[in-house]
Amino acid sequence: MNRTFVLLALSAALLTPAASVPVAVADDGIGDINPKSRCLRYREPVVKIVPIHSSVRIDDRTRLAELGSLASNGSSKAIRFTDHDPNDQVGQGRGHIPVGLATSELITDIRYDISVVDNMRGYACGQITSLRLDVGFRDNTIYVAREIPRRSCSYKEVLEHEHKHVTTDERFLSEAMPRIKKYMKAALAEIGHVQAASRADMEEMFNQKMNLYMKELINNMSRERQILQGNVDTPEEYRRITYSCDGQLIEILRMRYGANWLEEINKKK
Repeated sequence: MNRTFVLLALSAALLTPAASVPVAVADDGIGDINPKSRCLRYREPVVKIVPIHSSVRIDDRTRLAELGSLASNGSSKAIRFTDHDPNDQVGQGRGHIPVGLATSELITDIRYDISVVDNMRGYACGQITSLRLDVGFRDNTIYVAREIPRRSCSYKEVLEHEHKHVTTDERFLSEAMPRIKKYMKAALAEIGHVQAASRADMEEMFNQKMNLYMKELINNMSRERQILQGNVDTPEEYRRITYSCDGQLIEILRMRYGANWLEEINKKK
């Protein structure tokens, strides 16, 4: 059984399960059947958790206005953060002016095998005997606004900040692996045996139960990840980058949005 779930990073927990495929089942000998329940004797499943790693793409050809559209269009892009948004901090209310973005998708791909016995009472009974869960991030992209000159100090500052988000995800994934394995083992133990009128019904019941556990897992991961990423995007960090490099970034934003932007920022000093 193969199921794929995709979560747009830090958006609502949207799950897109792949279409069901025929499950591989195995018939065990009668000597391994519990004579009371007529089910297979329960065996502790083999659980394997595999991290997904992907390279990071750098996009520095997207203009400020386009980055603003990307930042507000979470339905089409897995926008993780709207970075460097001093307009909102100073209360001008003109919306986002992101000069850098980091985007990614949190994805899980789960496969499991089921051992089944058609017992003599006319229904099927089985359990998950092995499970592999691949989890990690894909489509990692760092955006630096095209208006920021390459090799400039401001370009370097924005790029380094966005890399902090990527590093935070990598560290989060590494530290989460043992907890994910423990969670999946507990989930399989709770599911235990499943009995149904037919093998098809039994497989569907496994799918439904696993969907619930995967939703809970991804929701928990998303919440924890959002907290960790929020620790990167502090007001102090935004202000540091805004005024770094002898004010290069301020000049870029002032040329794009007018001198009033700088005047409002200065009021907050």
